[in-house]
Amino acid sequence: MAGNAGAATPGAPTIQVPIDDSTSGASYTQTFVKVYSGTTAEGTPVYIYVPQGALAGVEGVASLDPQFDPDPTDEFTPCATTP
Repeated sequence: MAGNAGAATPGAPTIQVPIDDSTSGASYTQTFVKVYSGTTAEGTPVYIYVPQGALAGVEGVASLDPQFDPDPTDEFTPCATTP
């Protein structure tokens, strides 16, 4: 997750992260939700984010679902046999 991830507000309930999919050649924005907030022993804030919807499974989650097609109008075809 590179790109503009650093531009997100640390600790915000959700963040938007640009995804560059090297396999399909497409780019899209994925929403991530905060699932953990804490601090280290030294007081450094720690936040953990997961793709929105991922806790219910990968189906329909753009960056996780092997059947996701970021651009159905191009030549790329998602993996048809991997659940």
